[in-house]
Amino acid sequence: MILIDKLLKQKIWSWLCGGLIIVLCAIPSKEIPHSLNFYDKTQHFIAFGAWAFLTMYAYSSFIGVAVGGALFGYGIEIMQYLLPASFHRAYDLADVLADFIGVLLGISLAILFSKIFKQG
Repeated sequence: MILIDKLLKQKIWSWLCGGLIIVLCAIPSKEIPHSLNFYDKTQHFIAFGAWAFLTMYAYSSFIGVAVGGALFGYGIEIMQYLLPASFHRAYDLADVLADFIGVLLGISLAILFSKIFKQG
């Protein structure tokens, strides 16, 4: 358990997850593997939840992760708006909401895991 705690505190996982989100949100939608192509809002929720979990665990800043997650989600939508039409990506405020709900869940899970590891 201590090894998992030490691994999760490594900041590199948060940065890698954020980079993966950017790449997956920037590639043309037709290029996304079929196994990953399920309900869009669920994808945003899971991706940003994972990012927030890793970021909260590494940095331990509730406000920083919440604000950063909201800005990150909105930034992704601006990026998608600016992509060529051939990418089949669009600006969608509902995606930002799904991102932020995922961020709040990720933060909550990171706090829970942190407390579990402190007890163990």
